[in-house]
Amino acid sequence: MDTDKSIETIKRTFVVDTAFFIQLKAPERNSIYYTTKLVIDEIRDERAREHYSLNKDFFIIKNPTKDSMKSIIDFAKKSNDLFNLSIPDLSILALGYELSNINKTLSLRQNPSEWIIKKRAKKIKEEAEVDEEGFTVVKSKYKEEIEDTEDLWKDFEGNGEWINENNLESQISKFNKVEDVLIGDKEGVFIITDDFTIQNVCLKIGLQVISVNGLIIRRVKNYLFKCLTCNKFNFDTTVLFCQECGYPTLMKIGFSVNHNGEGIIYDKDPDIRIRGTQYDIPKPTLGKKSTVYILCEDQLPKKRDFCLEKNLDKILDNYEQYKDLIKNSQKMFVDGQSSKQYEWGYPKKNPNIPKKYYGKKSKK
Repeated sequence: MDTDKSIETIKRTFVVDTAFFIQLKAPERNSIYYTTKLVIDEIRDERAREHYSLNKDFFIIKNPTKDSMKSIIDFAKKSNDLFNLSIPDLSILALGYELSNINKTLSLRQNPSEWIIKKRAKKIKEEAEVDEEGFTVVKSKYKEEIEDTEDLWKDFEGNGEWINENNLESQISKFNKVEDVLIGDKEGVFIITDDFTIQNVCLKIGLQVISVNGLIIRRVKNYLFKCLTCNKFNFDTTVLFCQECGYPTLMKIGFSVNHNGEGIIYDKDPDIRIRGTQYDIPKPTLGKKSTVYILCEDQLPKKRDFCLEKNLDKILDNYEQYKDLIKNSQKMFVDGQSSKQYEWGYPKKNPNIPKKYYGKKSKK
């Protein structure tokens, strides 16, 4: 394909992720497709590599500029998404950001929107109804489901129109229950990905994102941690301890990002569990079979931080050399030993009870 072809003459411009090749999607002839060299190098599947080699004339391999990469890194830092993004993911976002600025069809945000916190009330268990003979009454939800289904399709019957490819988008958009709408005749730059973190950043910054199946993403639901000790939110779901207070009191709650870039956190009161905290923790002992209980992050050595911005030039030039270094900088090690001897948090059972030894009986 001619790489000098103007973007403005093309109706749609797609920036594809690795999932596009893994799911063996065929490119459209009236559109132009971009990807980065880092994404091509990331394809390991044999069928996906063969699929790309057969359709490589439809794709333009272009790496983003360093200014675009720095802009995406700064935005992902502010939106608390950088820790879940790899270098190929950042390159896809930076390339879509760069092409959108060339087209000037979108008004991209420089800073993420403020978070909206919605407090969820605790579910109160309803008391079971008891009949005259003392048996509990079991309620059936079958009638409610039938009524909801009839209300959902009532408007379709009243219009007297069959649902086809021409009116599918307009009919589906009437209902809030369906959030994904077909792409239709929209133009501009689209990022094709199934990665939730990339979709989060696209919605927050204002980039158009669609799934590999060709559906526009209206809302992305994800999860974060809330600390029960200091009530702080931890967006990194790979950590074992709170990043503020250092205690292993993390509770999983949900949040969503809509197409306006607004992040909504569904906060709730914690269910405090004290199981295991009533036992005395034994002193650490030497030996291969000894167990050490890690109750605070202070018991671990500090992680080696790898500065992404300072080494950005070297990473883009030779990503394979720095790939393992980036991954190892995010892992936790305990004295360089195996984690089988360590238990995170309080034990569920009494750790002071001696373990039974099942050995071989001695022959008399």
